[in-house]
Formats: sequence, structure tokens, C-alpha cells
Amino acid sequence: MKSAAEWGISLLLFFVSLFLTVTSYLYYIDKQDMSWHKDQTLLLIILSVLFLIGLRLLSKWISHRKNPTRTNHILFWSVFTIIMGFSVWWIANARSLAQSDAASLHQMALSIIRKGDYSMIAPKGSYLSLWPFQTGLLLYYEGILRLIPDYNVVPMQILNWGYLGAGLISAYFLVRKWFHDEKVTACFSVLLLFCWPWFFYVNFAYGEIPSISAMLVVAWMMTLYLEHKKKRFLGIVLITLGFGVMLRKNLSIFVVASVLILLVSMLQRYRKQYLFAIAGMIAVTILANMLPTKVYELRANNRLGKGVTAYNYIAMGLQETEGISPGWNNGFHSQVVIDSDYDTALADEISKQSIRKSLTTMLEKPGYACGFFYRKLVPQWCDPNYSCFYSTQLVYHNRTQAAWNIYDGIWTKGILNVMNVYQSVLYLGLLLYTVTVLQEKWIGRCKGVPDEITRREKSEDLWSFVLALALIGGFIFYLFWEGGSRYTLPYMVCMLPYAAKGIIKTKIIQ
Repeated sequence: MKSAAEWGISLLLFFVSLFLTVTSYLYYIDKQDMSWHKDQTLLLIILSVLFLIGLRLLSKWISHRKNPTRTNHILFWSVFTIIMGFSVWWIANARSLAQSDAASLHQMALSIIRKGDYSMIAPKGSYLSLWPFQTGLLLYYEGILRLIPDYNVVPMQILNWGYLGAGLISAYFLVRKWFHDEKVTACFSVLLLFCWPWFFYVNFAYGEIPSISAMLVVAWMMTLYLEHKKKRFLGIVLITLGFGVMLRKNLSIFVVASVLILLVSMLQRYRKQYLFAIAGMIAVTILANMLPTKVYELRANNRLGKGVTAYNYIAMGLQETEGISPGWNNGFHSQVVIDSDYDTALADEISKQSIRKSLTTMLEKPGYACGFFYRKLVPQWCDPNYSCFYSTQLVYHNRTQAAWNIYDGIWTKGILNVMNVYQSVLYLGLLLYTVTVLQEKWIGRCKGVPDEITRREKSEDLWSFVLALALIGGFIFYLFWEGGSRYTLPYMVCMLPYAAKGIIKTKIIQ
């Protein structure tokens, strides 16, 4: 069972990483106007190979040190210090305001605190009438602003800084636990240093940074729980997961991946801790989705409807829209609810008709269907900055000149070029990982070596595929859901451990 799961995940990951690698070397996307640009493919390949060689040489040098573990710790904590130092500087200098959904949530939280105004808790006519799943973020905003009032979104940004640190530490020790290889660990630390979109989001007062960190903390703590069987690790998993899901519902993709991995492991070899983990993760996810809404409904003595549903999102995700990429936000998902006077059944029926029409066209014209999804996916995954500047462009007070130079000045082009190379290297590293894993499994099979023995020799377990499965799930999910390059940021972070191993273990570059 485990062997089949590993084969399935590796094959799916191969096709995903192949698509990402090829398209990243062909195009890059400018999020400001959604324009496609042909990349300088040959130059990008040369720079990528040089980057890969540099990573391998550094990793090899570290592995030959007298105490490679100590050297790796020094390397990581140096990288950690640089990232955390820059992140503080970025918060202080970028001075970004909340915008779009974050701005709406911020204002609602202030209205509740200052005026006791719960008018947004209503079945019709308000922001939360359309997006009731945002009550988790609203509760988060309200809690922070009650403790630290009158500081705009700065408290959220400072907390993001702490979450980022937790995510970095979790990712580092996760790689050490999963792969037990000093070369891979060294490569991972350097890849972290250049993962700039992740750090540039630290001033984004929304759920991206805390939910990504929650995912990494859960992956690390679950690794320790499965190894040591200590309940305290499961406790941290469940608390962290509940917090993360409350803030960002798309973390449920990671939950599904986790439950599937644990189910396969339990079917292979029954252990009580698998059952406890599965039941706990499902229960916490359900509660995190329900409780914030119930809290506000009780406080407001009113109720919220279902708002925009999955059918509305999928209908929009399968539509062509002039001026933007297909399947991106054209407002259909919310407008159909408003036009239906918040009648969920009616809005869903209209959306189902739209879905049937889109799928019928695609089935009749397979070439069009391939082109549709290609034009939808490339802008999501080939935006090298993952919309980190576009999403944080609003300012308060005076943004410093140094920060403006990054947003739209003398440093912008250079930073975007580095991000572009890095994105291609990351995707290529992921592809090399899948090739290496499939090659090892095929050779082991041809030689008659059982997968169980092969895995023990690699000191890895099926759980180490959880971020890979989450990445596959996210890729498939955003084929049909609302498109957006910001939404792919968590899955870019999921790639880091596997890309590091792929770069080190591949036989292609010696």
C-alpha cells in the first residue's frame, strides 16, 4: 500500500514539476498588467546550472567539514538572522496598509471594538454575508486590536514576523528529520535565503504568513509525534492546525493530504497514534471552520447565510473573461449571489448551469480545454514574485525611498530577475527530485529490493511525502478554483525540501 502511494505521488509530482519547469523557462508574468513575457531561456538555463553547481559545491564542502552538523547549524542560524533582520527592516520601511479583504476585515474589527457594531453579521447585504468563512480572520483581527489598539495593521505585521521565524525553524528541522543528509540540509538553507517572495509577504496583514507557518509546524510536530508517540506533539499539531485553518481555509488542502497519508500508513500497519491523529485533525478542522461564525452569530443575535459557495467559485474558475487570465476573479462568484438575493440554492443552480456549459464546451473542443487551463495556470505559477509587491502596494505615512526602490525603482528589475532565476531553479530542483525518486524505486524494483527495505535505507517514511501531496492537491485545486499567483505561494514553500534533495541527489549535474 505504501509503495503504491509513493509511486502514485511521485508520478503525479513528476508531471506537475515538468509542467512548472518547462513553463518557467519559457515565460514570466508581470502581475501589474497580467502580461506574458518570453523569457531569455538560454541565459536562464545557464544561470540555473551555475546556481545548481554552486549549491552542490557548497553542500559538498560542508559535508567534508570535521563537524558538518555544527557547520549546518551555523549556516542555518546565519540565514535565519539575515531573513529575520530583513523582515523587520521591510515592515518598518515598506509601511504597507491593509488592502482589499484585509482592509474590510480591519474596519469591521474596529467597528465592533469601538461601536459595538455587529451589522455585518447578517444573512444579506454585508461583506460577511458573501464571505462568512472570513469570520476566523475577523476574530483574529479583533483579538489583536483589542490588545493593541490604534496601531493600524502594524501588530499583525509584527506577529507575521514571529510566525515567519517559527516557519523557518520548523522547515529546517523538518528537512533534517526527513532526509538525514548534511548536504541536503546545507542546500536547503541556501534555498531559504533566496526565497524572497515568502519574506516580502511579512507586511501583508492577512492569513498567508501564519497559515504557511502553521503548515510547517504541523508537518514537523507530526513527524516527532509519529516517531516518539508523545501526546504533547499531537497537542501542538492540533492547536496549530486549528489556528491555521481558522485564518486560511485553503489550509484544508494540507489537512486532506495529511489524512490521506496517515490513512495509508494505518492500512499498512495499524497504530493507535495514526487513528488519534486522523480523528483529531478532522475534528479540529471542522471546529475551526464552524466556531468563529457561531461566536459572531451569538454575539450579534443574528445569523450569516452560506454566502459564496464552492459552486460559485468553480463556475468562475471555468469562465473566460476579457482582459484577465481565464478562471481568475471576474466577480461572477459574488455577483451571482447578490443577483439571486442571497438565495444559495438559486445561485448554486445558476453556477451549475455555467459549469455544465463550460465543461460541455471543453469536452467538445479538447484543444480549447488544454489552451484554457494552460492560459490559466501559467500566470499563477510563472509570476516570480507571487504577487508579493502587488498585494502590498498601499502605503501609510511615508514609505522610505529604500523601500520604493524595491517596489518601483532602481532595485526592482534586479530583484525580479533574481526571483525569476530562483523560481526556475526551484521548479527544476523539484523535477530532479521526482526523477531521482522514480529512478531509485525502479532500480530497486528491477533488482528485487523491496520498497520497505529501500525506504529504511533512505531513513524516510511516507509522512515525508505530505508536503508533496499538498502541492499536488493545490495544483489540481486551482485548475478549477479562482486563479491567482498569491494563492500558489504556500505550495512554492512546500517545494523547498524536495528541491534541495533533488539538487543534491541528482546524477545529472556532478
